[in-house]
Amino acid sequence: MFDSRYSKIASILKIKNQGLNIHNTVISEKVEEILKVAKDYGMFTIRTDRVTKWEKGWEGKSEFPFIVQDTPTNNYEQLENKLNQLASEGFVFIISDGIKYDKIQDYNAVAILKVNGDFRIEASTEKVPLRYMYKRGNIFIAEGNITDRLRDIQFYGTVNFDKKAILQDIQYLYTKEIFNKWIEFTRYPIRVGINNEKFVFWQIRDK
Repeated sequence: MFDSRYSKIASILKIKNQGLNIHNTVISEKVEEILKVAKDYGMFTIRTDRVTKWEKGWEGKSEFPFIVQDTPTNNYEQLENKLNQLASEGFVFIISDGIKYDKIQDYNAVAILKVNGDFRIEASTEKVPLRYMYKRGNIFIAEGNITDRLRDIQFYGTVNFDKKAILQDIQYLYTKEIFNKWIEFTRYPIRVGINNEKFVFWQIRDK
């Protein structure tokens, strides 16, 4: 239904088709469908995508619109008005329920691995959606090889998560065989998403 011109949607579908875990997600251009899902989820985020660039920007920024509902509500009138306006401007909606896990997530991360096992991971334990990770600061970095001993891994910044667990997470990520790509993901202390796993993948990009 949605071709490769919808870059965000194409990325989500590619991740899903690779068998990687994502949060419960519905993609639709129909306002009524998104409203129904929003009421079912209770707490949600709505990302948007469209074929052409958007000159207006969202809330004074250059990004596509991004809607966050991080508390339960029974008032959907304002949301419906926003969705109708965005639909009239050619936007398609991507609604997910992952935000309800933000308060318990272990960390957000952006990582890259090579076939030889070299890696770099940039992570944050801030309890925010991954897209806000760099804006909030408190980023820590780890670099090394998946075969290194923990003491040989280079850590930068204030590492406020178990270092051994970080190395084990990277070793697990290596088994997915996604090399020379930047991988955006969130790690949780419980199993979540469509595959019932502790890792949810958001995007895989070249740079």
